[in-house]
Amino acid sequence: MFEPNPSAEVTTSTGRREAQSNRASTRLLDLAFGDVARIASIAADQTAAKRLADMGFVRGAVVEMIRPGRPCLVRIGGTYVGLGLEHQGSVLIDRV
Repeated sequence: MFEPNPSAEVTTSTGRREAQSNRASTRLLDLAFGDVARIASIAADQTAAKRLADMGFVRGAVVEMIRPGRPCLVRIGGTYVGLGLEHQGSVLIDRV
């Protein structure tokens, strides 16, 4: 399981840097078919974080893994989104 460094910083969807949570989160790419999770944070550069936010990947949003793999297919809100491996690894989640 991926455990983020508690002292690490992440870039939010607004480009603001903030300390990452001490709770253990996993990455979106670790979800299996049908798993549901809540987004804890996005660990990506400002451009990628904004791109993900524009697609609905923001803290607190609930995602469901529809098809794991490369690319994966997830449902977020009422939208289905395909993500490549790099973006899957940037989305830190807490299982629901």
